[in-house]
Amino acid sequence: MPDAPVDFLVIGAMKSATTTLYGYLTEHPQLFLCEPKEPDFFVAEQNWRRGIDWYRGLFAAAPAGARRGEASTGYTKAGQFPGVPGRIRQVAPDARLIYLIRDPVARMRSHYIHARLTGAERRPPEQAIVPGSIYLDASLYAFQLDQYLAAGFPIEQLLVVQTEQMGDDPQGLLARVETFIGVEPITHTIGRRDYDSSSRRAHGSVLQAIRRRRATFEWLRRVVPRRVQQRAAGVLTHRFDASDIAITDEILAPLADALAADRAALCQRFPVDVSRWTSLERPLGR
Repeated sequence: MPDAPVDFLVIGAMKSATTTLYGYLTEHPQLFLCEPKEPDFFVAEQNWRRGIDWYRGLFAAAPAGARRGEASTGYTKAGQFPGVPGRIRQVAPDARLIYLIRDPVARMRSHYIHARLTGAERRPPEQAIVPGSIYLDASLYAFQLDQYLAAGFPIEQLLVVQTEQMGDDPQGLLARVETFIGVEPITHTIGRRDYDSSSRRAHGSVLQAIRRRRATFEWLRRVVPRRVQQRAAGVLTHRFDASDIAITDEILAPLADALAADRAALCQRFPVDVSRWTSLERPLGR
């Protein structure tokens, strides 16, 4: 569609280094990625109601000829946010879709820790990470991809890459992604990047959530004394110790069949290497 607002989308998965990938792609002179990184336009429960003109406005500063894209992990949470692939197909049927995935058990753990740090989750992992939960849903990669195929996207418009490759061969992964998008790969300056933010201290995650509400954050920054801000950050730092979180055998057992079936389906359809992913029989954490 010639007037589609985007040419490519990084569709997830959450806690799989999409922010790192987004950062690298912004370095390419022929690519324009909007801010914020995750506009979540195609999520009905988020910004779909703002309308196509709002979405187009996010790319208004794109240079002529640049390929435009964004990265919203809400686009592969079908259980939580249904209907996303159909909306993308309606607005940008020719968009290239990049799905960055990681060990699904590690992803669930990181997702849960993120939710705990931001205050969105208060339950212990054995009560939260269960069949039908948002944590399992976002780790069923073949299921998420099936939603796009069912919406009419040809498999050629889907590229599946793995977070593990970001550590092993970031230049090679970026070259694959950039070629898939339709631009000549560039040589990136590869530096140390944080591929899994689940181990960050709580104050960083909480303050980040506050900053998303920019007006509130600016008001707090003006009226709250600096020493009080620092003291509050110190308290938040010790609110939650992520190192204590493990996905144990007891947690994993009810999920194992769904994860194994999804993994088999994924390997049948896409060239992925799951040899280094966590055994479904071995607990993760600690």
